Amino acid sequence: MKVGKYYYRPPGGESHPDVNLRVHSFLGTLVREHAGQRVLVVTHSVVVLSFRRLLERLEEEKVLELDRHDEPKNAALSVYESAAGPAGGGGLLLREWNKMPWSAPAPERRARA
Repeated sequence: MKVGKYYYRPPGGESHPDVNLRVHSFLGTLVREHAGQRVLVVTHSVVVLSFRRLLERLEEEKVLELDRHDEPKNAALSVYESAAGPAGGGGLLLREWNKMPWSAPAPERRARA
């Protein structure tokens, strides 16, 4: 039996491996039904980390390191682009991580006289 944060399953909840299975199935559906299309997926941090694990073939330790030191930010974007070569295939490459283009500070307003 494996223990630790990665394998912990709260009562009525899912462990990271449980989420990985759901995301893996979802990715299979995307490949079959939306090949070549742009897709937007809105989700929460554990699922975002699961996407990274599967798409980038990350090891468990790297996922836990991201969770500790570079966790997904609220409302941030993770952007992947096709790495397809001339013979097809090639997977996806991470282009942006935790991108928040709307988080720039608002311009200062001048006080009216």
